[in-house]
Amino acid sequence: MDKVGSFLVSYLLGSIPFSFLIAKITKGIDIRRVGTGNVGAANVFSSVSKTAGLTALILDFLKGWLAVFLASQVFGLDSFITLVSGFFAILGHNFPLFLRFRGGRGLATTIGIFSFMFFKPIIICGVVTAIIFFFLRKLILAILISTILFIILIIKEGAPNYIWNFVVFIVIFLVLRGYSTIEREIKHLIRGGKV
Repeated sequence: MDKVGSFLVSYLLGSIPFSFLIAKITKGIDIRRVGTGNVGAANVFSSVSKTAGLTALILDFLKGWLAVFLASQVFGLDSFITLVSGFFAILGHNFPLFLRFRGGRGLATTIGIFSFMFFKPIIICGVVTAIIFFFLRKLILAILISTILFIILIIKEGAPNYIWNFVVFIVIFLVLRGYSTIEREIKHLIRGGKV
């Protein structure tokens, strides 16, 4: 029952559509009908304001972090089931109960989850991402390199196969959810444009 309870709480947390709520409260905008139509912080950032976008980003990060914190510290679940609970938060963000299952892609929520579970690797990868972006101004390239580095780091930390395999599964899920954006940005990168 603890597992089921944790999965349910995580999904409901993930389902809180902060980007939708912030856009609606601050500007009276339905974020699904402007910009990219994505219910995520990036669309709020570009379609509403930088402050609103940053607020949405932080809140999406925190709901991922809180989901695994509760799974670990309140429900007392082991690392793997805690990670699975985190995935339910990602599912909630992507397919929110409160918005007829049309949500965002879940990157900030995922980073929140990984920050709780793999703090040191996330910090290292955050620094690497920032450095690559600072010098090359190519965000997709920075994220791709950091993602590969992240997986290598958690393996080197001694994470069991079933843990890092599930991390890879989550990464693949995110890539599939954001495939059209990633494909467009990679094409832009190949042409030598700034991503």
